[in-house]
Amino acid sequence: MNLILGTKSGDDDVVFAVPVSRLLAICPIHESNPWGVRDILRQDIQDALDNNLLCPPDGDEYAGFETDVGRVAWFVRHSWRDPISLDVGVPELGCYVDHPVLDGNHRLMTAWFRGDPHISANVCGGLQHIRATLGLEFPSVD
Repeated sequence: MNLILGTKSGDDDVVFAVPVSRLLAICPIHESNPWGVRDILRQDIQDALDNNLLCPPDGDEYAGFETDVGRVAWFVRHSWRDPISLDVGVPELGCYVDHPVLDGNHRLMTAWFRGDPHISANVCGGLQHIRATLGLEFPSVD
């Protein structure tokens, strides 16, 4: 069994350009809100942008729906540099993951809103499952 881990520290991070459409197929945050509040619609994000109701990612206060919409709007306006973190699980070991986004739900929703074809991500999980679900290939590890 082959495993690959993408880490968030050091210069040897494994960062992939993950197809947004493949990620949304297994994690449809545009259809089912991961934050436990009502679903965020495109119009909610557009309204936040139009009214400059942005919530920077370093804000400490969490106020629910408005914070989530404002965070997505902030990323639409300002973008980001760090990759999101994914764990798709290792089904051959009985490890199944319902929601593979460990860090980056707002950024993934931003990518959906903007129509980005790819999103940068550190990816953890079984190699075969990563290939099957996300369509990623890996550099050889010799």
